[in-house]
Amino acid sequence: DAEGAFRVFLMEFPRMPVDWLVRYAGPGHLDVAALQRAADRLVVRHSALRTTQSPDEAMRTTMDKTASIWQIWVSAHGRQGAVWRWLSQLVGSALFACWPRTLLRSPSAARLELKFHKGSKMRDERWDSATDDEYVHGSVK
Repeated sequence: DAEGAFRVFLMEFPRMPVDWLVRYAGPGHLDVAALQRAADRLVVRHSALRTTQSPDEAMRTTMDKTASIWQIWVSAHGRQGAVWRWLSQLVGSALFACWPRTLLRSPSAARLELKFHKGSKMRDERWDSATDDEYVHGSVK
């Protein structure tokens, strides 16, 4: 992870989650600053949360197929000779050089600013001590 250029690709970008939803039902008020610091530490610690789509992303499927075909061909026709080892190293290096990279942003660029709804309270204060189920069933009656 220290090099930053080559990463394990964990998730296809069109299917990545874009929002976090946090529901706090604990006692007292939510410490918003502490939650922001925790989210910041999480982004700093886990490089997968700092990735961004690269311009060569469209090549990924083609490169996966090409590498698979090369592996099958090598397993079927591979030899132990010096020429074969040279060819295998050459093709492997070429595939690796063309492989799409996962770009990594700095922790400050990847920082997620938490947003909180500033509108009116969604729940009648008379029901603060009730569970969600009691609130829903009691307010619908």
